[in-house]
Amino acid sequence: MNDHRQTHFESLYRASPDPWNYTASPYEQQKYAATLAALLQPHYASAIEVGCSIGVLSAQLAARCDRFLGLDLSPTALQLARQRLASCRNVALRQVEVPRQWPRRKADLIVLSEVLYYLSEAELAMLARHVDASLMPGGEVVIVASRGPTDTPLTGLAAARAFTRALCGLRRLQGLAHAPAKGYLHRTLRCQACDARRERHEQPGQSPLRAAR
Repeated sequence: MNDHRQTHFESLYRASPDPWNYTASPYEQQKYAATLAALLQPHYASAIEVGCSIGVLSAQLAARCDRFLGLDLSPTALQLARQRLASCRNVALRQVEVPRQWPRRKADLIVLSEVLYYLSEAELAMLARHVDASLMPGGEVVIVASRGPTDTPLTGLAAARAFTRALCGLRRLQGLAHAPAKGYLHRTLRCQACDARRERHEQPGQSPLRAAR
């Protein structure tokens, strides 16, 4: 496990149960609303959220799926998430170091919200392989990336591009454009194995992704 990365996040959660003010920040609430609005289906069979933290977005995602799996590096964050999601019978939480560790689970929704820029390009390529193995036909990958400074080797936009490029090298995907946001990027990637009825209802701005945008 990346001890430095885990130590960093664990120290943040031990110092504050909500270090980024997920529960009350207008920025976070707007971002969560935009993330939910970006989902293409009203309900999913199985969802994976990478970097679920204390479970604020997780609670809203879990209401939209039959099975929900939240992954995080920090045991303290996961304990707080368990308390928040205690009444959700369809939720499982697991401490893993992504991408070195990855669950053996298929999903038709995988959410990567402000986590990609913590990874190196090599780790993003490894994560893309895991996502490719887990994503069900017609499934969606939702990426949320900060447009601002991140104090990490890759910016949010650079990490999103690198991950998208790696995943598009493994399978045919569609990229869907969302309304631009001031502080963050939203991108939805959908597996091309979808039925004709859904193809006829594509929105403007949807196009096959053959290379990174």
